[in-house]
Amino acid sequence: MVEVNCETDFVGRTEQFGELVHNLAMHIAAANPVCVRREEMPVELLEKKEKSIGLRPKNQENRKR
Repeated sequence: MVEVNCETDFVGRTEQFGELVHNLAMHIAAANPVCVRREEMPVELLEKKEKSIGLRPKNQENRKR
């Protein structure tokens, strides 16, 4: 499930907006996600992803192992 918001009903009810939401959902599903929320991601995988894109963990002591 994907939640996409827009500012107006005028835009939200268009065929193009519906197609955009559908395409976003299909791309996410095709990526075979490991989890839905960041909090659900295994710490080791999160650290690996952060390192691969050059991020440094902000609250490493707060992470659950």
